[in-house]
Amino acid sequence: MYIAPDARKNIFFVGFNSNDGQKWDGTGFLTGTPAVDPGQAFHYLVTAKHVIEQIARGAADGKVLIRINMIDGTAETFETQLDQWKFHPEDSSVDAAVAPVALGNRIDLKALPLALMRHNNLPSWIEPGTDIFFPGMFYRHVGATQNQALVRTGSVAAFPKERIFIEHGGSMEAYLVEARSIGGSSGSPVFAQRETPTGRFSLDFEVYWIGLLLGHYKSPARTRREEAGDLFEEAWINMGIAIVVPAKKILEIIDGPDFRPARLAAGAPT
Repeated sequence: MYIAPDARKNIFFVGFNSNDGQKWDGTGFLTGTPAVDPGQAFHYLVTAKHVIEQIARGAADGKVLIRINMIDGTAETFETQLDQWKFHPEDSSVDAAVAPVALGNRIDLKALPLALMRHNNLPSWIEPGTDIFFPGMFYRHVGATQNQALVRTGSVAAFPKERIFIEHGGSMEAYLVEARSIGGSSGSPVFAQRETPTGRFSLDFEVYWIGLLLGHYKSPARTRREEAGDLFEEAWINMGIAIVVPAKKILEIIDGPDFRPARLAAGAPT
């Protein structure tokens, strides 16, 4: 499966200052409204709600750190306040968080246009079995001088017509995809992709953003510890089925009372 190099430029890493130094906890991406006048553009940081909640419990200074690649080949860390991050105004099950941001013009980060979310239905070519991919953080190799993104692939597993039950209780509106991952990918943008023929011997690729990676279902397993005789210890196995927050649910946050009035007052594109 070919994935364009620019796909890795949609993300940043999310972390916090602990008593033991900086820790990186998840992935995020940038979205917003483009404008001819950069001063009229409104951009938003997006990540998983549970990543922000974890940071709230571990941050020594109450700040959320954002690590972004710059066009000069380095990475810089930006600070946001916990209270800048807003959740869904009506549905607490939506595992997404949004914060407004102004990052300047030195970042090597592409914003996903809000227009990509303003469709009521997914394209007809996206269905169970369609290829998907998501760039994200690999927690064991964040990168010393620059964010090093990991790209995972898979396929659409299901578009449930009803809310699905999740492991920590409750239910939510979500897509299911078949893909494996490792810690750090929570908050990654998830894209569907298909090959489209452009000639007899040539192909192009159509890519569509479908949502945000929440996490994976896990199954408990017991492993025998030889040094402990017959004792067993609990472990968790990634089941290979991941939960994706639909893009439209993120749009409901961005179009909610915390953000939309400011865009309207400034006359910015909505």
